[in-house]
Amino acid sequence: MGDKKRKREEGSTEVKVKNVHDGMVVTTTFGGQNVPKDASFNVYKRKSDVVVHGESSVFEYHGQNQQDQGSYCLASYDPETNSVELYPSSMVNMAGVVKAKKMVEGPAVKQANVRNVLQRNALGEAFGTKKAKKAITEMERNRIDAEKLEDLEVAIVDTVQESTENLPSQEKRQESLSSTRPIPPHNLETTKVEEVYPLEGIIPKFEWTYIRVQPITQEKDFSKKLSLFPNKTSQYVSSRMAAIENGVGTQTEKVKMIYYASLLLAVYENKRINNKAALLAKVGNPPEALISGILDRFAVSKAGQFGKSKDRNFAIDPVHEHRLLCYLLALILRIDNYTTEIAPLAQELSLKPSKLAELFRALGCAVKPPTAVQAEALSLSKAAAASYKLAVLSAPLKLPDVAKRKRQGGR
Repeated sequence: MGDKKRKREEGSTEVKVKNVHDGMVVTTTFGGQNVPKDASFNVYKRKSDVVVHGESSVFEYHGQNQQDQGSYCLASYDPETNSVELYPSSMVNMAGVVKAKKMVEGPAVKQANVRNVLQRNALGEAFGTKKAKKAITEMERNRIDAEKLEDLEVAIVDTVQESTENLPSQEKRQESLSSTRPIPPHNLETTKVEEVYPLEGIIPKFEWTYIRVQPITQEKDFSKKLSLFPNKTSQYVSSRMAAIENGVGTQTEKVKMIYYASLLLAVYENKRINNKAALLAKVGNPPEALISGILDRFAVSKAGQFGKSKDRNFAIDPVHEHRLLCYLLALILRIDNYTTEIAPLAQELSLKPSKLAELFRALGCAVKPPTAVQAEALSLSKAAAASYKLAVLSAPLKLPDVAKRKRQGGR
């Protein structure tokens, strides 16, 4: 017995464990197929679950470990060092399929009709972290159903059509906006500048018949001539009357226009007066029909005290003041042959030149420096002419776009 034991001990060899690796995968056969050289494999592992996926130019491979098959360990022996390296392993059953066949047969083979993103999501749900799973869940929750969106689109289109079928056209909206402009009646089609703002649109025919300028044209003394106008101190009226002769015919029409411009200037200067009788006295007692017509267009009725008639009490609010100025400027343009200096008129109206320029633009005027010939006629130096502005009206009329004003204070 002692001899046998001694023989076993003499025949034994000590083998050292050189290294223990993280692990590897052992697969079963590929159904008798040879794996092509261009095949590549990826291993996905989470805890004890292992999935292997591989592809070649022709085949696709997929396998997953089976928990009931137990654990394995492979060893690599090196006779020179008399040592082994250990590889804890998982047994994975692999299966291969031809890609072309998979695409024909569809889902029965392997989710052929599912997008790559869904396949990645499936792997993420199986092996991803909590953060990755949460991101996948949120993405699926926010995904838009295309079929439902089509139904919703049809419903939206029908609703919009029903809601907009009674809306006015672009042309009608533009006409409506144009009618709200504080400017006289105008002609957008004419190519004659004198027809852009017809005179009867600025001075109604009924009022025109009440403008009598015979005493003015017959007066020889210039200072007395100016005293017959409603605004007796207007530099504009003085300069325009000095430029014309005491004449008849067409000159009479221009004097009538200057007289009405003087009346509008006088009403504008006394816009804080709210009593008709007081206003008449302040502007030199012109024919009452002229004042009544002006107040009808450029003032709002105001209930008087002690039962007085409403037409004897009025107020020129900012909206009607703006309208009054636009009519006055349209008349001045006609008097000045459609080119008016801005600076002296702004001084007379106590307005900033920029504000007056804005009013002229509302009438469709171009505001620009004078030409060399105009600057010479106005006795302006070259340096002064560069900053001097003229309002010029031309035809056809081009009005600026009507901008919707925002209400102040959110009201």
